[in-house]
Parts: sequence; C-alpha cells; structure tokens
Amino acid sequence: KTMNDIIHSSEQFTISRPDLSNSARFHSSLFTGRRSEKAGSAITAVAKAAVAAAEERHVTAIIVVTEKGSLPKMVSAFRPNVPIVAVVSNAKVGRQLQIFRGVHPVIGVAGISPHKRPLAAIRDAKALGFIAPGNDIIILTGEANEESNDCVTMRVATVK
Repeated sequence: KTMNDIIHSSEQFTISRPDLSNSARFHSSLFTGRRSEKAGSAITAVAKAAVAAAEERHVTAIIVVTEKGSLPKMVSAFRPNVPIVAVVSNAKVGRQLQIFRGVHPVIGVAGISPHKRPLAAIRDAKALGFIAPGNDIIILTGEANEESNDCVTMRVATVK
C-alpha cells in the first residue's frame, strides 16, 4: 500500500508539474523503441498507437481483449495515464497480468465468438465501473489467425 501511494504521488507530480519534472522529456523517451518486444512488431506498433491516441483523445480506459496477455503487457510498458482493462478467458493469464502497471485483468470472454468479444468486454468494463455511457475508449483486440499469423486491431469508440 505504501509503495503504491508513493508511485501514484510521483506520477501525479510529473503530470501536474512538467516544468519541474522534465515530464515532456520523460514521455518522449517512451516512444524511442527501446522495449523488449521486437521493435517492428504489430503488437508494439498498436500498443504505441493506443497510448498516443489515449493521450490525444483523453479516453477513459484502454480495453484489451487478449488470450495470452502479451498485448496488455506491451501497452503497460508505454505507461498510459488511463486504466488498461485486460479481458481474458483464462484465470492464469489474469493472475499473471496483475503485476503490470495499470493493468486490471477481468476474466470474461470464454465461450464467446471472437467478433462479439469487444462488446462483451465493454459490458464487463461498464459493470465494474471503469467506463460509463458517453466515455471515449480504445479497444484493442489480438486474434491468432492461420492466414495472417496474428491480427491486432485498434478501435476508438464512445460508450453507449
């Protein structure tokens, strides 16, 4: 609890006083590509784009529908200032995601067809209080596909 309070206070300070904390220089260094994931991968590109869009659009949350958990981990690495709601179907993956900054795992897409998962994820995030009607959100989905290996998509939406 104490460590969490310290981290939260320091992050709020960098946002509220960029003149004293070199916040602009700190945030620009996040996008230099020095991440453990392959620099040119689709996951890295979409994660980076999601965080940039979240800051530009002032969204309420980034919702990530994932099976293995690699996409919310990468989004977390770029340190967005909004919660990352990771909707997973596997409890083990959900437990593993708990240690990543800003990631809130929700178990809830098991048995749902892939094209209905984003709507189910929005419903779950709304039920848990992360989002409300009228909020702008970013939805990321990652699907394993035989034809194109992995397909990662990003959508910007308004909650109804």
